[in-house]
Amino acid sequence: TDSYSSPAAFYVWLYKNRGKICILDDVIGLLEDKRGNAYLKAAMWGVDNIRIVHNLTQTPLKDEFGEPVPNHFEFTGGIIILSNHISKRNPHLQAILTRLNHATVDMPYPERLEVIKEIAKKPYMGLTIGEQNEVVEFIIKNISDSMKDFNLRTLFKLFQFRKYAKENDQGSIWERLGMKMFQKDDKLSVVEALEKDETLNFQQRVQKFAELTGEKGSSKSTYCRLKQQ
Repeated sequence: TDSYSSPAAFYVWLYKNRGKICILDDVIGLLEDKRGNAYLKAAMWGVDNIRIVHNLTQTPLKDEFGEPVPNHFEFTGGIIILSNHISKRNPHLQAILTRLNHATVDMPYPERLEVIKEIAKKPYMGLTIGEQNEVVEFIIKNISDSMKDFNLRTLFKLFQFRKYAKENDQGSIWERLGMKMFQKDDKLSVVEALEKDETLNFQQRVQKFAELTGEKGSSKSTYCRLKQQ
């Protein structure tokens, strides 16, 4: 699942998949929700490896077909959580991390280029291999140091732009759209660089940011906004 409507719906989903490997894809809101977090912790850890998940509400639950769901069940499956970012300072998330084997997977910039080259060898959205290679070359030529964190969605967005230009006889419009996507706020690039400097604490980063950008008054809030971005 890559979404959930409520903690109660998540409880029902866990129950119906209680013997399976359950993959949670980027559901950070669920991890930060107290009830959803409690259900998840119970499914991941128990006494003598017996994991009992309890419904924490007094209201009886039903599934999408109107069938009743018990107020507790044994979860015998597995949990895999995928997330772009998990704050280890969040106490609710920390409780989840102690129940997991976890690792950070980082694909360096050269490897990402190799991956998109391989993807471009297979037909996509009606584009020819030659047209897809045009997109790959465009990325290699125009990507900047501050864009080295680009992901695979960058490639597919450009494929969509290229397809639009092809179907509407719009020539190089896809390149102009692509260049807009590659343009980054100079202040954002400064924040990226400062965040990589582990010798600075937060206050020093904000101060350095203000000095480098001329940002005054709201430099702290601006820095935090750009850091989140």
